[in-house]
Amino acid sequence: MEIIEILKLLTGKIISLVLILFFIFVVILLFVTLIVKYIRTSKQLKQIQNKPQRLDYEILEINELEEIEKIPETKELLPYKKNRFLLTRAENNFYKVLKLALEDNYVICPKVRLADIIYVYGSDNRQSYFNKIQSKHIDFLICNDIYLNPLLAIELDDSSHSSKYRIERDEFLDDALESADLPILRFRASYSYSPNYIKEKIQEVLKKEKVS
Repeated sequence: MEIIEILKLLTGKIISLVLILFFIFVVILLFVTLIVKYIRTSKQLKQIQNKPQRLDYEILEINELEEIEKIPETKELLPYKKNRFLLTRAENNFYKVLKLALEDNYVICPKVRLADIIYVYGSDNRQSYFNKIQSKHIDFLICNDIYLNPLLAIELDDSSHSSKYRIERDEFLDDALESADLPILRFRASYSYSPNYIKEKIQEVLKKEKVS
């Protein structure tokens, strides 16, 4: 009986010792796992810090994205300024009278580049003739209101048209438009205009074009 009691006592102690050793093993294993995770996390943080920073838009909230979009891009401005007016005072006064003189089925286009109205045709010296029209413009172009077909060019001649350069320029302009079958009317710049007179002159030219 004493031997059995001794064996039972030894068995209980062995089991207790095994349980204690198992508990110690589990604690050591957890500790080692935590250390390994800490080391890996530290390495990942160092790698992230060494990489160029970028915005991950997938994890940003909507309001954060809106704030980013509101930040204006800074760039170097070019040396340009907007003109205060498109037309001179004389041209603007004539434009107002021209609107009164024309019917609703016409459109007035001011400051039209000559190269946008006519083009070079049937010449071996195409570039030379194009250079003569690319930087010139007419004061007003009358078009129909459906397809904006050019119908009539109008020039407002002030005192500057008396210079030799402007006379040569006007002669070339008249010849170029005549060659392109686009009529041109010239009016002297004045302090006041008669809408009826302007209307008669325009209708006279447009009727001739319809007949021809």
